[in-house]
Amino acid sequence: NGASLNGQTNRSLFLTGTQPTQAGQYSVTVSNCFGTTTYVAATVAVTVDVGFTAEIVGGQVVLRWQTTPGKRYRVEYRATLDGGSWLPLQPDLTAATSSLMVVDALGAMPRFYRIVLLD
Repeated sequence: NGASLNGQTNRSLFLTGTQPTQAGQYSVTVSNCFGTTTYVAATVAVTVDVGFTAEIVGGQVVLRWQTTPGKRYRVEYRATLDGGSWLPLQPDLTAATSSLMVVDALGAMPRFYRIVLLD
């Protein structure tokens, strides 16, 4: 957003200890003996600890995570981590509060879950 990141001369940029206020448009200007080139801006989002928990309660898997109100989330699952398609567990959810929870019946086959922030 117009501020230089002095001393950032490596091939990759790592931002540590970032805060939500550091989200925004970032562009890269490269200078060498052939001249200077500025690459177009990319939007950088800053995410926070999702506070994810998974429990088995009364024959059900209970998934809870922290959210941002107004954002949409999708919970997906699949039987193995080796491959196959991720399938939606239920319709997408829009957070009304700072957390969401979904419940899935505990089955005979293992399930792997992931939570996708849609927007």
